Amino acid sequence: MLGLLAWTIADIAARSVFSSPLGGTVELTELAVVAMVYLGLSYAESKDAHIAVDLLYVRLPVRGQLALRVFAGLVSLAVIAVMTWRLYVYAGQLDTGGYITGILQIPLYPVALLAVLGTATFGLAVLLNTAVSMRALLGRR
Repeated sequence: MLGLLAWTIADIAARSVFSSPLGGTVELTELAVVAMVYLGLSYAESKDAHIAVDLLYVRLPVRGQLALRVFAGLVSLAVIAVMTWRLYVYAGQLDTGGYITGILQIPLYPVALLAVLGTATFGLAVLLNTAVSMRALLGRR
């Protein structure tokens, strides 16, 4: 993130001082944001720091909360599995097609593979949290 911040500041300075922006800033920003978002998913899940609407959740008894967490975890795992698979297929298509960015000519498939890695680790984090909730729901520690 700091590298992206430094690049953006340099781009703004170059545009202001020299009336010439740094080439590829938009491309680098887009690729960096994709990497940060997908790689940050599992970290947020491991800290239980995702944004959630808890209008119903807080009104449930503890067992109801655990049951809802298990249900949400199982649904999430199904969605994440499909996302991971489709991102993997997409990364292959980007590689096979030789897709690159327009200005800097950066291949796109490595960024898609980072998204696959991030989504897969997100799935593992969800699996672990779901297992913890399921053990608690079943009364095991």
